[in-house]
Amino acid sequence: MRLLFLVLWRNNFTLLFLLMLSFCIFLLVKNSKYQQASFFNASNATVAGIMEGVNYVKEYIHLKEYNVQLANENAMLQNKLNAVKNDIKFIRDTVKDTSTAQEYTYITAKVVNNSVNKRNNYLTLDKGSDNSIKPEMGVVTANGLVGIVKQVSPRYCTVMSVLHKDTRISAKIKKNEFFGSLVWNGEDQHYATLKEIDKTVPVKKGDTIVT
Repeated sequence: MRLLFLVLWRNNFTLLFLLMLSFCIFLLVKNSKYQQASFFNASNATVAGIMEGVNYVKEYIHLKEYNVQLANENAMLQNKLNAVKNDIKFIRDTVKDTSTAQEYTYITAKVVNNSVNKRNNYLTLDKGSDNSIKPEMGVVTANGLVGIVKQVSPRYCTVMSVLHKDTRISAKIKKNEFFGSLVWNGEDQHYATLKEIDKTVPVKKGDTIVT
């Protein structure tokens, strides 16, 4: 304890300088939109770079699990493709119906960092403005909705998760197409609430909700 006190005493001016420097940087970033953006880009790239290295190790450990998941998805897509080939009416209607033209361009990305146990959760992806990523873009996986892009740097982007108090996703009841807003109540990460549905709309357990 005495040794620690002596070290702090001998370096008190250096520590005081670093403390004042940190406080000045905090004030500068807090009161300047430009500095906020610059700080976000620098800090996001640094943290994301570290997390990317950690994720490489995790991905190697779980490589077998990922391969099994990929094989299952390929099998599911192959089954769907075979069903389409066997349904002549579907193929003919699809050719004639121009409304089935592709509406979205998909860009693959890896999750660098993620949280699900907070009230306001975010993700960091390894794609940014260099890959044509822009704020307000939607983020999805094979299993469904993930969130909305909020901030973008050249190599990374921050995504506001669907598990966030400010996230509002337009969703509807599939059987009657009544729309509402999908909101997370901050409790169980496996459940969300569909709000703004009129009380006269018939709803029961088992109904499908789609975004």
